[in-house]
Amino acid sequence: MCAFNLHIILVKNFTLYKHIRSRFDPSYASLVLFSFFMGSCAAVLDPIPVIKGNVMRIEKGHITSKGTDETSLSITWLGTTNYEIRVGDISVVTDPFVTYKSFLQLAPLPLLSDNMDSDPELVEIVYGNLQVPNAIFIGHSHYDHMLDTVEALKLSEEWNVVPVFGSKTTKHILAGYIKEESDLTPIPPNLCGESKLLTQKHNPEVRKWSENWCLSKTLGSWKQINDFVSYRSFFAQHAPHIHEFTFWDGYYNDDLKYEPRIADDFRKGHTYIHFFQFKFQDGAQEKFFRVGIVGAGTEAPWNINEFTDKLDVLIMCVPGWENIEDNKYPGELIEALKPRIIILSHYDNFFDKHYLDPERDQEPIRLVPTAYFNEFLNHIQEKINEIEGYGDFEAIIVPGLGTTVEIKN
Repeated sequence: MCAFNLHIILVKNFTLYKHIRSRFDPSYASLVLFSFFMGSCAAVLDPIPVIKGNVMRIEKGHITSKGTDETSLSITWLGTTNYEIRVGDISVVTDPFVTYKSFLQLAPLPLLSDNMDSDPELVEIVYGNLQVPNAIFIGHSHYDHMLDTVEALKLSEEWNVVPVFGSKTTKHILAGYIKEESDLTPIPPNLCGESKLLTQKHNPEVRKWSENWCLSKTLGSWKQINDFVSYRSFFAQHAPHIHEFTFWDGYYNDDLKYEPRIADDFRKGHTYIHFFQFKFQDGAQEKFFRVGIVGAGTEAPWNINEFTDKLDVLIMCVPGWENIEDNKYPGELIEALKPRIIILSHYDNFFDKHYLDPERDQEPIRLVPTAYFNEFLNHIQEKINEIEGYGDFEAIIVPGLGTTVEIKN
């Protein structure tokens, strides 16, 4: 799939040197108003941060699983907070969303409703190139974090039985999608590993995609999905989109009776920070990679200090505007977790519905036209330099769509 790779590695103790401003695109003006609505997780690389002595490459790439050995961590950015995270043949996918929507498609108007459909061809292009994951994780239930979940699960019999970890609201949304006869692969009784399904009442004649749902549990230590990958989840708070207002807020207590038709059908539900632990053998030694993903600007969870394991990678959503004090986000999380590597995320232009079109010969930089990218980057640098004894820090990585980051232990 044609996309553009933007891969900037920023190291400790540097100074932002200068900026390059891309050409003004008049079409951005029409997006500015609605970008206020989605500001808590959006960003712009205009001007682009360029570091003294740094070389930046922008090139076309293809979103695909790349070969990795069993002792390397492979992280592929598919857009927004949609990642494939993999060690050897074990992988998880986060927040499936590739069917981007224009801001007009999100307006809850009668003539513009019923637009929250998934694009099967685009889903096939992106996820058809990936190995089947061991699990899917939803950070919260907004459309830009789970819209393409069901269409991905329909891809094959192997995809049909992938567990989807999320909140009860995630489950209630998935229940709006009815399984077709071709999708009726039996669900294994151990689908959720140590996180057992809540009791669900099913009409045996109407099977729903909520059968694949597993509750993301937030108590206790690591919970096994299988012998090689475990997870831990922490409740977090989604930052407001504008001032104190969060769009599509709230929860579901009952199953949807229909497929989601408008953005408001994707209520936020609970927000999580997910952590993944991959176990692998390096010779005679048993080792681990640990990755965390923050899908929305958030203050650190009250119990985040319970996470005491060494963290290799922290994927962080770039916030929109300054809706959280910088010492709280990203400051509190960086101080508590001290990751080796920080990867910035969710700054691509997900209001441009043709952004991921493989036939489109797009310009290299078409990203969300608002937000807090440069300031956020500076806050991260400042916080890293403030923390004493943070000798494990290696880099901040700013990926582009299709970028696969390979990390050695």
